[in-house]
Amino acid sequence: GGAGDTDDPQIQEGLSEAKDWVMENLEWIVGVGVIVASIIVVVMIVLTWVQSRGKFMLLDNVVNNRALVGHPWKEFRSEGNSLFLWSLVFSLIAFLVFGGCIGGLGWLIYLELNANDFIWTGPLIGYGAGFVGLLFLLGVGFAYITRLLEDFVIPLMYQRRLKTTEAWRVFLSLHSQNVGRFIAYFLWVALLGLAWGIAIFAFVLLTCCIGGILLAIPYLGTVLLLPMLVFLRALGPSFLGQFGDEFNVWKGTQLEVQS
Repeated sequence: GGAGDTDDPQIQEGLSEAKDWVMENLEWIVGVGVIVASIIVVVMIVLTWVQSRGKFMLLDNVVNNRALVGHPWKEFRSEGNSLFLWSLVFSLIAFLVFGGCIGGLGWLIYLELNANDFIWTGPLIGYGAGFVGLLFLLGVGFAYITRLLEDFVIPLMYQRRLKTTEAWRVFLSLHSQNVGRFIAYFLWVALLGLAWGIAIFAFVLLTCCIGGILLAIPYLGTVLLLPMLVFLRALGPSFLGQFGDEFNVWKGTQLEVQS
């Protein structure tokens, strides 16, 4: 028989037993699934809220070369909450887009398998290849939007005390005039991130995973990675500043005066 044969009585019996077990326990399976999913969603929402406020706190400390917590946390509460709401909507859109693609592919595969007696066919290979390509393009698109948000929109929110949509409006006007430069920046940062990931992986291997344990400790890991974290946080605003003083987050700060 071929690799796709499912006529074996033992396989058929196993599938039947699994189906019967799921149907018999469907109520509590759904209940547990809903509880777990709810917990995950709540945790992710809380983390997104904290991160949204924390992004302005980190940027403020980098711009002013200081290490405050309470003041920037309270100072940029409005901007942080705006970013939080925007991030929730963006995450929901991404979830629906990727979920829709995965669901659509699953339905096509189900129809093809059902029509061809579970044999791996040419159309299935085509569906799979197209799905991988689509996911890649979508991933790049969402990554590009995220990079623009982190490196340019948030600094504009910080500098001009804007809401997220207002900052996007200002940035997109600049982006439309410099599309090539921002795409080149995105590709360069992607390569930089890849190199940084390889360096961390090499560090973990060379230290026989001891380095990985140290980096996994929240406070200690942040301290060890702090120079790179500060560099990456300052990279976008520095690039943005080349378009004029109106885009320079350091304009008028103590660091600019000293330089």
